[in-house]
Amino acid sequence: MHPMARDMLDRMLRAGRAEPDPARRRAALDNAARGIPRAFYGLVLNGVPDPAPASLEFEVAHAVFLRWAWITPDYAAAWAAASPRGTFRNEAMAEAAGRWAGKNPGEAVTWVRSLAPGDRRWVFENAGPFMKRASLAALDAWQQAARSNS
Repeated sequence: MHPMARDMLDRMLRAGRAEPDPARRRAALDNAARGIPRAFYGLVLNGVPDPAPASLEFEVAHAVFLRWAWITPDYAAAWAAASPRGTFRNEAMAEAAGRWAGKNPGEAVTWVRSLAPGDRRWVFENAGPFMKRASLAALDAWQQAARSNS
């Protein structure tokens, strides 16, 4: 693992362990993720490739991934699709696709349709809630694509 990415991940893990309150821990991790340079998101996430649900590693990975998905959802989606199968991967793919579809539904739909059938179905069924602030046209395009699921 890249030494700087390792340091960023270790600092986030220490900050998470130091804050017992879940809401404050989430806020601290979100704030820490904002300080990570975009080029390091994937490197940091590779340090926790398949974090266990409800673990501190999952919370850290989610904070970093959420930041990435807001900024460049297409890159976040590509990383998620290439990451190890598991709960985090599934959530990450749906979240990235939803954020991407909110910005550019056509590109997001094209990407989702390139996925394996099981992943495609999962993403179409679960990305909708992540389309916050999407235009009505984007929501409609996504829903039509999800209904056709082809």
